[in-house]
Amino acid sequence: MEVHGQAIQSHRQFRGASSGGRRGRPRVLVWDTLREPGYELRQTLARHPHETPAHTNRPGRRPLPRTAAGATAAPAGGHDLTMSLIDEIGREPAEATERLPATAARLTDEDLRAPSLPPGWTRGHVLTHIARDADSYVNLPAWARTGVRTPQYASRAARDADVEAGAGRPVAEQLADLRDSAERFAAAVAETPAEAWSAPVAGMSPPEHPAWYVPIRRVREVEVHHADLGAGYGWADWPETYVRRELHDTMLWLGGESPVGEVVAREPGTGEIVRVWTGLGDGPAVEGTPRELLAWLAGRTDGAGLRLGAPKERPGQDASGAHHPDHASPGGAAGRLPSPPSWPKPSPAELPAEPPSSWPPAA
Repeated sequence: MEVHGQAIQSHRQFRGASSGGRRGRPRVLVWDTLREPGYELRQTLARHPHETPAHTNRPGRRPLPRTAAGATAAPAGGHDLTMSLIDEIGREPAEATERLPATAARLTDEDLRAPSLPPGWTRGHVLTHIARDADSYVNLPAWARTGVRTPQYASRAARDADVEAGAGRPVAEQLADLRDSAERFAAAVAETPAEAWSAPVAGMSPPEHPAWYVPIRRVREVEVHHADLGAGYGWADWPETYVRRELHDTMLWLGGESPVGEVVAREPGTGEIVRVWTGLGDGPAVEGTPRELLAWLAGRTDGAGLRLGAPKERPGQDASGAHHPDHASPGGAAGRLPSPPSWPKPSPAELPAEPPSSWPPAA
């Protein structure tokens, strides 16, 4: 999202000066992994138990290349865990890209010339950016494989020029470019050996991160910009796996820049607390479902549905630490939500160099 961290900020009329915050990572009071229907954190080498139709090649569609783990047997020893994780997260960019043409194919050439949600960009700009972004991520596995520094983009100016040059193309050309660029990225992942995924790489902005995080960054770009088309796919449609991981990672780097003192994630429907982050800053506590929280932090909503309270001693909190949502104040009642910080950073700082067995890590 390096390209639209700045542009989206100008689109948020609810932005203002951030509250001061204490430096450092947030302290987690409750770690009860954000639960998703049909999803388990894998702690063994078994493949994800919940396979959806998007995980398989459908008849009549040109299949995207498989990841390295799907194409070859994983090496023995520690590389098994490496390839298990890469197989898991390596599928997601292809799946996200497969969802995108269903939206784009409903658009006409005239629709592509219409404004998108990010100010200053048409839908054609957004689709072109998603394709060029895939090509930019081809450079990072190459850097990891060879040890030769290969920047994600030659420069910001070159990146912007490429997007501008492709924005006016017709739908058919845009769709072909989306698929071809996705295949190039998938091939780059497939060519990367297990030992290379721990190599440090970097985008245009800090921090540096291990190469295994590259597919996660690619999923973020596709999912958020898919919603930015404003063409029927929105933040409410983001996959639960993406929401869970992206909120986790956002909270890892939010600490010192947070305009709120506490973030409370609640189970949709029941209101049960699934996770609490404290020690973030000097502002109020904000609570909502993981999806609502992420959409607000990402600047894709004005915080509708979120609720404000006082951190640590919120009204309705009893001695056991349980909180009763009936006593929380909606954002408009107790004051406006503060503006979230610039989102996102390319990655959290200090990620483990070696790919973990799962991400986010198990409790």
